[in-house]
Amino acid sequence: MYFRHLTIFLACYFFVAINCLTAGEEEIDLSQVIGLRVNVQDSENCGGSNSSPQTVTASTKVEGGETTCGEIRIAITVSGSVEREDAPYDFVYVNDVLFFSGDDDNEDCAMASKTETKEITIQPGDSITLTYDTSDGLYHAGAYAEITHAQLVDPDCSACTAGSGSVENGSVHVSIKMGQSSFGRSLGSLQIRGDTPSADLASPASLTYSTGDEGVTIIRDSSEYLRQIRTPQGLADIVTDSAHKYRIVFYTALETGALTNGLYDQTGKQSFTTWTIENPDATGITFDQLRITEQRGGSPKVSEFAWDAQAHGWELTTGAGLRKETKTALWDAAEENLIRTRTVRGADDEIVSKEVKVYYDFADQDPDWGLELVSTVIDPDGAALTTQRQYYDQISDGAAYKKLKQIIQPTGYWERYEYDSEGRQFKIIAQHLDAPVGS
Repeated sequence: MYFRHLTIFLACYFFVAINCLTAGEEEIDLSQVIGLRVNVQDSENCGGSNSSPQTVTASTKVEGGETTCGEIRIAITVSGSVEREDAPYDFVYVNDVLFFSGDDDNEDCAMASKTETKEITIQPGDSITLTYDTSDGLYHAGAYAEITHAQLVDPDCSACTAGSGSVENGSVHVSIKMGQSSFGRSLGSLQIRGDTPSADLASPASLTYSTGDEGVTIIRDSSEYLRQIRTPQGLADIVTDSAHKYRIVFYTALETGALTNGLYDQTGKQSFTTWTIENPDATGITFDQLRITEQRGGSPKVSEFAWDAQAHGWELTTGAGLRKETKTALWDAAEENLIRTRTVRGADDEIVSKEVKVYYDFADQDPDWGLELVSTVIDPDGAALTTQRQYYDQISDGAAYKKLKQIIQPTGYWERYEYDSEGRQFKIIAQHLDAPVGS
């Protein structure tokens, strides 16, 4: 007979809505969050070798966002396998927010598959930590937890308000919210993306949207471009003014007209938000610029993209020319390092901030690998504050192969990470006092 002990965990968290991550602010990289995984050793009573309680964690720092105005909200999806013998055991947390736990089904060593999505709020520069706490040493066979999806939640107070949106640089990236479903779930966003100039950027040909919600009606024109989208909160009407200009006009549900001849008739209806997408060159002869105007009462909010052919990147100008941001991505001569540079200038064209991120392409040594961030340099033309990231890059490294090995901060502070035979991080060796790297 196996005797069990119970540990009760209390997790308290709160939600804060803030206004940040507006056009041009620093990109937040969640690529290291997705795939974060912890594995639990099989318990002795289920054919394994571990008879002790286990608390297994894996952690990664969220890169970017240091220039945002406050907290960052992330929608995280965790999948895993937890016990079905008894409850409450097998607690799976992300940053102390409980996602799910074991079931009370008296199924011995059988496991339950679970998936849960919740929002996590962090500060810029914080880490995401995934934790699996078994509470005891029984009934675990193939137990694990993994972050399978992570997505920024628009931190504006109108995050789920139809017609709200953002304009970001890197590539042309425009995101316009479609509001909520009848059950309060986000209906996603209209998207405009363009890595390089194209005449289609100023036409509905570049506008995309998809949703699996049955409460949404999507109407397309004869070219299969988006024409109208009806949601529980209202209507988005995509109106083409010319070959180089169109508008996305939002109406509330009360101001949505009757469906007539395949379209909702909006004659005489009052809109509340209009987005205008246009090529400033009305002739369409050139298409290396794009103007985005959001009109929601008061003064219009204008964002302008201009293509820099020499730098092979877009410049985003906002605030009536007070802020100019460029993001470029160029390979070095050896085509081993992808260099991403982000520069922000003021109205006088003086550099306000500059950051260079270098990604090394490990595909040359392993076709199943790819790009990894190896250095970040803030103010490269001045203080050159450099953060280095090193990886286990030898097959002989075993289960640690391809994983993060060491981080060296601009201050000289360093951390080294070690992994067990299953590839799980089990040790962090951190600098003490002035100990040199590698101590």
